[in-house]
Amino acid sequence: MITTINEFKLYLESVQFNDNIKFENLHLDTHHDQHDYKLNAIIDNKIVGYIEYSIFRGQVFISMIKSLISGKNVGPTMMKWLADKYGYEKIERTQLTPDGMRLRKKMDDYYNFDYEEYKKSKNKHLSHNIIKKIRNKYPLVADFISDMVLLGYKDTWSKWLSKIDSGAFKEFERDVLDLNEVSDITEWIKDSATNDNETQEDVPEPIINDLKKLL
Repeated sequence: MITTINEFKLYLESVQFNDNIKFENLHLDTHHDQHDYKLNAIIDNKIVGYIEYSIFRGQVFISMIKSLISGKNVGPTMMKWLADKYGYEKIERTQLTPDGMRLRKKMDDYYNFDYEEYKKSKNKHLSHNIIKKIRNKYPLVADFISDMVLLGYKDTWSKWLSKIDSGAFKEFERDVLDLNEVSDITEWIKDSATNDNETQEDVPEPIINDLKKLL
């Protein structure tokens, strides 16, 4: 039974490209810039495991990983094959089963890979420093943005309703930008309560253009 990370490292090294396991990587389909594959692990001309996965925008998305026999280390061997072919950091981790989560945690330790830090390093969204820059020109708008980032839509609009109704933003909305467009900018600020966009998506050009009006 494997109980330590050192034992797991030795375990993976022992199964990497085992001479008894051959791989067959089949390209199944292409649609909307997505390529679908099936990786078969084969021993003695019999399929003993497989991974169904897709490549989209350079990332690997696994939809199914299945070992058909026990005691041959098929699952980790297939994962090692994918990691060596595409890069471990490229393998996304959607739709993980509990067993899959445990395997990925051990693989993270093996590769000394911090998934959350990696995602942050690839985050293309706006830094919180942008709020400081906006504050130099429009301090009240910066406060509104800060609340939107922290509290989200509903609580922020409720908090600011009286000031909005009193005309605090009247000239700003007339001459610069509507507050609804300001709130749209917050959807592209890192860790914003309003941001549910993929971190590797580029900030849209209309958002950039609106942001320039505040700087």
